[in-house]
Amino acid sequence: MVGVVLGPATASATGGFDCRIDDNNLELDFTGSYGRSIPSIHTVSGEFQSKDARTSKSLREFRLRSSDLLQQWWQGNDLKLLIYRETQGENPFASVELIIETSQLPSDDSRYAGNYTLTMWPPVDGGADPGVVEGEVGCSDNQ
Repeated sequence: MVGVVLGPATASATGGFDCRIDDNNLELDFTGSYGRSIPSIHTVSGEFQSKDARTSKSLREFRLRSSDLLQQWWQGNDLKLLIYRETQGENPFASVELIIETSQLPSDDSRYAGNYTLTMWPPVDGGADPGVVEGEVGCSDNQ
């Protein structure tokens, strides 16, 4: 009987959330798992696909890994994420940096809405400045 009582408590010790972007610049399906005692994202999965031609070919599409989430801020009503990946091996250096900044919706505490900024360095078009695109993002807490 003790195992039955403790089982659900253990299962509720973690949660998950999803963020989704699908516009002319970027398609992102992000899933993160977190612990409830200290809300820190510890497992990441999903798909990243830049639709911007300035993105290095080797970074236009990839599966997300936990190591791609470099920073996270989950405090009060704010959820902010920094996703970063750079080329590996013999490919010339290039990187993508995705910053997601959202706030909890007053009408639904399980939903977040905000903006993203995707920076591509160096841009494939040979420009001196990085390529930058922005758009909207929505996230939901799947408690």
